[in-house]
Amino acid sequence: MHEPFVSGPGRPKSNNSPLLIVLCILVVVCISLQAYIIVNMEIEKVEEKRAELFPINMNVCKENIRAYRKSQYEEDVSVLTARWTEYYKEKELGKKDVVIFDIDDTVLSNYGEMEHTDFGYIPKLWDEWVETLNATAIPQTKEFFLRLIKLKYTVILITGRSEHQREATEANLEKEGLVGYERLIMKQPSDHGKTALVYKEEARTKLVKEGWNIVGSCGDQLSDIYGDYTPYKMKVPNFCYYIP
Repeated sequence: MHEPFVSGPGRPKSNNSPLLIVLCILVVVCISLQAYIIVNMEIEKVEEKRAELFPINMNVCKENIRAYRKSQYEEDVSVLTARWTEYYKEKELGKKDVVIFDIDDTVLSNYGEMEHTDFGYIPKLWDEWVETLNATAIPQTKEFFLRLIKLKYTVILITGRSEHQREATEANLEKEGLVGYERLIMKQPSDHGKTALVYKEEARTKLVKEGWNIVGSCGDQLSDIYGDYTPYKMKVPNFCYYIP
């Protein structure tokens, strides 16, 4: 006979209750663990994707720049300028041959000011910095610059600085011994709003129309060495900023 069903307090208690509780706990733990593993796998995938799509942390970038400047920059610029000097020593000098130079972080270094402002660009502070005449010559590019003049090449400067900064710019160049150049071309009011690439290409084109034969362009930005009339491209390392 089957045991009669008894409801209420009189029903016999099951001895399986503790086991069921333990099993339920294990199930919950297993589900939670599986969810944790899945979530962390997804986080890893997101982090991998983030590394592919986004730049590294800004503070890490700044520390990398500081480390590069202290450990490798000087050597890199020395190697490059030695190579460029040999090229022009061996090249036959032609009539009205001219080499174009940028100024900022090409022949004059603003690194001290950039580090002082934590690598930020604030136009007002930049204008004040220009007026101090405290930008220092980069020794290797200064030597190359003066060597070209000694080799009888004409040197013309094309800078992104504005015309109203001419007096301070010329004084800073002279202070640092960067003398003997033919001309300093600066941004005019009509040039503001143009990209550096367009502005500098237009400036070179005007020089060619005047009869100059551009045989090289030296600068720290890609906009200094690309575009028309840049036959021999000389790129000075600059990992601090980019000007299109």
